[in-house]
Amino acid sequence: MPSIEPTEDQVSDLRNLKHEGPIIMLNLLKFKPDGGKELYDKYAVASTRLILKLGGKILYYGKPVMPVIGEEMWDAVILVLYPSIPAFLGMVESEPYRAAAVDRHNSLVDSRLIAMDTIPLDPRITV
Repeated sequence: MPSIEPTEDQVSDLRNLKHEGPIIMLNLLKFKPDGGKELYDKYAVASTRLILKLGGKILYYGKPVMPVIGEEMWDAVILVLYPSIPAFLGMVESEPYRAAAVDRHNSLVDSRLIAMDTIPLDPRITV
């Protein structure tokens, strides 16, 4: 089922998540045909400025080439590092973000946003 915005329950669950420190958000995006990518790019400029201002950064922005396992395909994949969940929530609840997010909403036919934590590599792994 296509999803563009989080549900109220998802926002509440994120707000109550017992997680401290940085959080990485995995964005999977499918753009509307005829201008969705360009409209998303407009949103991306505004949102990236807000991300950088709060101390976050874009770790990766790329276009998938082909599915190697499974069949699901996305138009773009983005990994964004935020200093914390409260920093992320503060950004998305701000007026400047909400104004920019109209373009995000109007640019997509489907998306996923997955909050991720880092799993340290096993220290026994060496070259």
